[in-house]
Amino acid sequence: MGWLELFEEDQQDTFLKDDFFGKISILVVDDEEHIRQTIEKYLSFKKYQVFMASNGLEALEIYKSQSPRIIITDILMPIMDGLDLLSAIRETDDETEVIVLTGNGDMDIAIKALKENASEFLIKPVDLDVLLHSVQNAESRLRLKDDVKKYTTELEELFKDVHHSREYLETVLQSSPNATMTYNTQGEITSWNGAAEKITGYLKSETIGKTVKEIFVFDSHLISTDQKNSCKSKQNIVGQILNKQQEMRYINRNANVLYDSENSVIGGIESFYDTTEKTKSDRLLEKGICRYKL
Repeated sequence: MGWLELFEEDQQDTFLKDDFFGKISILVVDDEEHIRQTIEKYLSFKKYQVFMASNGLEALEIYKSQSPRIIITDILMPIMDGLDLLSAIRETDDETEVIVLTGNGDMDIAIKALKENASEFLIKPVDLDVLLHSVQNAESRLRLKDDVKKYTTELEELFKDVHHSREYLETVLQSSPNATMTYNTQGEITSWNGAAEKITGYLKSETIGKTVKEIFVFDSHLISTDQKNSCKSKQNIVGQILNKQQEMRYINRNANVLYDSENSVIGGIESFYDTTEKTKSDRLLEKGICRYKL
C-alpha cells in the first residue's frame, strides 16, 4: 500500500480539514501530483493547513494571496523552478521558512538554495517523519521570531508611555527572557538585560555608555537617525557578533524606533537571539556536500 492510500484509508475529509484556526499554513510545491497529494494528506492529518501548487509561478501567486508561513518546494519544475521561487520570495521576505526538496544529483542547486537563505533542504524521496521534523523545526523558529517581534513592539510602546517610570521600564526589560538593549541616536547603549549578557558575555556594567559597534564588533545599531524621515523598524536581520570570549556568534535582530512624548526619535530598542548553531549547521552541510561531490 502506498503513502497516499495509507492516509486516505479510514479518514474523513472533515477530520482532515477541521480546526485550522491559529495553525501555521504550509504551501507544498511539486510538479509530481502524487508527491504533492501525499505530503498534503500527511500534513493535513497532522492538523496543518496546506495549499498546493504544481510549479513556482503558481506557488508565487498563492504565496501572495495566502501568505503561508512555511513553503516546501521541489527544485526542478517547469515554468518556474524552486530556486527562482525562493529568490523571488527573498527579494521582499526573509521570514518565511522555505524547505527545499532535491534529488541526489542536484547538490549544486541545493547549495545555491542555502545561499538564498533556504531554511533547510531534504533529499528525495523524502521520509515523511523527517519532513514533519523539519516542519516542526521551522514552526518553532517562526514562533520564536513572532515572540521576539511582539515583545520588542510592546517594549517600544512602554517606552513611549510617559506615565511609566524609568525604574519600572528597567524592571520589565531585566525580567525578560529575550536578549534586549536600548540605545540613543548615536548608538550608545542605555539599557542591557541579563539575557543579552548570556549571549554576548558582556555584563550590563560593561556595555552602558558604549556603542553597539564596540560590543558587537562587526555590526552597528540598526536604528539610524542620519535620515530621520527614513527611520523605521527593522525585523529579522541576521548579523555576526564577536562575544567577550572572542567567539563568533550569529544573531537574529529585531529593532524598533524609540520616541519621546513629543514623537521625536530618541533611539532604538532591539531584541535578539542566537542562531549560531543553525548557521554553522548550514555551512557544515555545504562543506559535506562539496566533499561528497569530490
